[in-house]
Amino acid sequence: MVSRARANVEVVRCLRRLDAEQRPATPAEQAVLARWSGWGAVPQMFDPADGRFAELRGELRGLLDADEWQAAARNTLNAHYTDASLVAAIWGGLGQLGFDSGRVLEPGCGAGVFLGLAPPQVEAVGVELDPTTAAVAAALYPDAQVRCESFADTRIPEGFFDATVGNVPFGRFALHDPVHNRGGHSIHNHFVVKALHLTRPGGIVAVLTSRYTLDARNPGVRREIAELGDLVGAVRLPEGAHRRAAGTDVVTDLLVLRRRYPGDPPRGAPFEQVQAVDVAGGRAEINEYFAAHPDRVLGELYVGRGVYGDGELLVAGDPEVAGRLADTLAEVAAEAAAGGLTFGPRVDAAPDPVALVAAGSRRPEGFLAAAGEGFTEVLGGVETPFAVPGSQRAELRQLLGIRDTMVGLLEAEAASRDDSAAIVALRGELNDRYDTYVAAYGPLNRCTWRRTGRVDPQTGEPRLARIQPRRGGFRS
Repeated sequence: MVSRARANVEVVRCLRRLDAEQRPATPAEQAVLARWSGWGAVPQMFDPADGRFAELRGELRGLLDADEWQAAARNTLNAHYTDASLVAAIWGGLGQLGFDSGRVLEPGCGAGVFLGLAPPQVEAVGVELDPTTAAVAAALYPDAQVRCESFADTRIPEGFFDATVGNVPFGRFALHDPVHNRGGHSIHNHFVVKALHLTRPGGIVAVLTSRYTLDARNPGVRREIAELGDLVGAVRLPEGAHRRAAGTDVVTDLLVLRRRYPGDPPRGAPFEQVQAVDVAGGRAEINEYFAAHPDRVLGELYVGRGVYGDGELLVAGDPEVAGRLADTLAEVAAEAAAGGLTFGPRVDAAPDPVALVAAGSRRPEGFLAAAGEGFTEVLGGVETPFAVPGSQRAELRQLLGIRDTMVGLLEAEAASRDDSAAIVALRGELNDRYDTYVAAYGPLNRCTWRRTGRVDPQTGEPRLARIQPRRGGFRS
């Protein structure tokens, strides 16, 4: 455990050196970076009461700024990475399903093991929240795009990717994502649903997730998944499968899904319901898929004490399971071929690849901005041209100036208890901008009234509709 922590601190040292010298990593430095295991395997680094890590903890505090330190501490909740042998088996399974090139997403990419073992023809995008881990992945795999952001904030056009692959983070908490997590699902379920949305029809999603995605009594998230795609197959790994790479014994499932083509009927294996079965040590509820395919559980089911307490469904088996996983995925691929559920062609025009070049806009969805003589709107996380009638352009430009000045003022006031010279200047600028706007167009809440042809039954008066000007789309 201490050796893992020491290796991680050495990685951070290496990153700081590369950042200061603004250069790519040498092969020797890449070997150092490849030892990164994240903080999920050594959460004791952030426990001040654990004296074993005191010296390393102090050095790490000196290497990370305050935001990076907090991000690293939060990352201990779900930063568990995947053994390379399992990753190779999963990529092999995708190849047998017909995928060997195209655009691939890895949500929660960690240090990028899936990115590193991807076929050479793949255009890969990884998303990683922790800045240190994202920097490791970017340094190890410079040909991939690594976006340092929460996957909840990732805005990429629907159906952009040909496949999604990876090991999603697990946790009993939900991320705020008004676009792809309106149901408030736990983080692992949210990632699976969003991955399906971002993968095109005919594309494959192959992700490791918590067994609770399939075994939870409430079938809500499985129904949402089933509305988007078909279950090609699933494989349950033994509890020790991630011990060597991640230092954790959680039970995980590999889900292989195909995004359904519009208008196609569901064709995959049933997986929405759970059923009670007798296992060693008691009785447990498991997904109907595993009840029908017990050979897809790579070990023996039993009830015992697990990571989350007593009475947990566990899987005993040889942790060196990559060979069996590869064999099982070959069987899944053969069944998929017989059922017409292998990787399929794109039926619509491929989205503009420019979205892969930049990390996407940090502005919220729908955000309008002036850009030269024109305007842009954030759609799917990408700033796209926004058409404005010529008669409304000047007013919209003034409104955007008022908005940006107001936001700047609010941020300045939040950052200081005192009325600084900058705050006073921003207040004056906001007043001037608004006075100029009112003189040209009238107040912001101006409107006209239009007859609706209806009468208020209580007063007998005609009902009127309040019509506000569009102002170049600013109201939306």
